[in-house]
Amino acid sequence: MLDNTDSVHLVHGPGSDAEAICLQVSKGYLELGQTVAWLGSLSPSLARSAIGDLDEAALGNLRVWERGALGIHRFMPPGNGLLVIHGWCSPIGRATKGELQYLEEILRMADCRVIVTSLGNQDAGGGSTQMTARSRERLEGMGLTTWFLSRSDEGPERVLSSSDSKLRLVRSQDGFTSIREP
Repeated sequence: MLDNTDSVHLVHGPGSDAEAICLQVSKGYLELGQTVAWLGSLSPSLARSAIGDLDEAALGNLRVWERGALGIHRFMPPGNGLLVIHGWCSPIGRATKGELQYLEEILRMADCRVIVTSLGNQDAGGGSTQMTARSRERLEGMGLTTWFLSRSDEGPERVLSSSDSKLRLVRSQDGFTSIREP
């Protein structure tokens, strides 16, 4: 998720630093002179600490757009860029039909790598303590690989996992570094 070019749905728990991880991935694109489009909320203080050391030219390639704005097609980065949709749906309840249609429309327009984030669900029936993804099957049908980000039970690390991979993330001054789990 951190080092590849797959488009992903990053499902996260509260306080798991999903925004910081998306900023770290974005920084890599900006350092290469590529365009990053950020759709949704962006914490100014977190952005300043994560990408504030970039030069003016690199920062000039970051576009931040509020959700639902007209003219989104002019906002899309080229094929070598990155589109981050931070919080593609409401954090409570099921994704609405309108939210799914909006995301599908944006994904059809995007030629670049896409990372969408959402807060994970818990099984309402109480059958499992595992985090679940909103509309997982539908988003995977749209071409997004699902990754789960959570806080580690064993310390300050984060755990990033997909159906076939698990990484332990350790935070340093330069961002998160990964340690592949067996």
